[in-house]
Amino acid sequence: MEFFSKLALAFEHGGFWMWPILIIQLVSIAIIAERSYILFRKRKMNQTALVTQFEDHVRRGELDALIVKSRAMPHEPVARAALAGAEAAKFMGGKEEIQAKMDEVLIEENAMLERRTGFLSMLGNVATLTGLLGTITGMIKSFAAVSSANQSEKAALLAA
Repeated sequence: MEFFSKLALAFEHGGFWMWPILIIQLVSIAIIAERSYILFRKRKMNQTALVTQFEDHVRRGELDALIVKSRAMPHEPVARAALAGAEAAKFMGGKEEIQAKMDEVLIEENAMLERRTGFLSMLGNVATLTGLLGTITGMIKSFAAVSSANQSEKAALLAA
């Protein structure tokens, strides 16, 4: 309990700029929580078994079965990539075309997974600069208060 009382006291002495820093921190935590949820929800434990099944269909030349199976799982990233590759192969696409179609799907999936993560570095920089702004504002107030004091009291006030 002592920790929280010290934290509240430090927050109170921090002044106005502690509130924007707190808001930035809460937004950052919300982004981290949302991205963690999405990443763990998207990650399935059976991905290796699924890839093995798709590879078996490709090795046997059963592209139609692979396409049917992939279309049954539209939310699986591996199934979407396999579907794009199988459709390109079915229409007599070359190796480069098949790879390009699969890469296109994987780039889309990667973009969905990395959504809003760029904000975290920006918010970290903004919070640091906001803290620096609060420090500078506090120093300006301190020197303004000391400037109106007597010459004999200035040294003691600055030391405090």
